[in-house]
Amino acid sequence: MPQFLFIVEVPPSEAVSSSPGYPYDWIEFANAATEILKPFSGTRKLQLNAWLLTAENSWPAMVELSALSIRHKLSYSVLLLERVIDLSSN
Repeated sequence: MPQFLFIVEVPPSEAVSSSPGYPYDWIEFANAATEILKPFSGTRKLQLNAWLLTAENSWPAMVELSALSIRHKLSYSVLLLERVIDLSSN
C-alpha cells in the first residue's frame, strides 16, 4: 500500500541557550498537527517534523496539514512512496 511522507521545515531556534526554543508558530503547528492526525490509523511520527501516513483515506489529513503549514508560513513537502516502508525492525 502506498504511503505519504509529509515533512515540514522547522524554523530556526530562537534560544540563546543550548536547549532549543522554537518559535510560537512552530509549537502551535506541531500541536495542531498532532490533533489532526489522531483519527488516522497507520500514521507514524518519524521525527519532530516528519510523518508517514498510509495513502488510503489520508487525503483529508494531507489537505489539513498543508493548509495548517501555509497558515503558519511553514514550508512543507509531500512525497508519495509507492512501497510501504517497514519501520518495525528499528
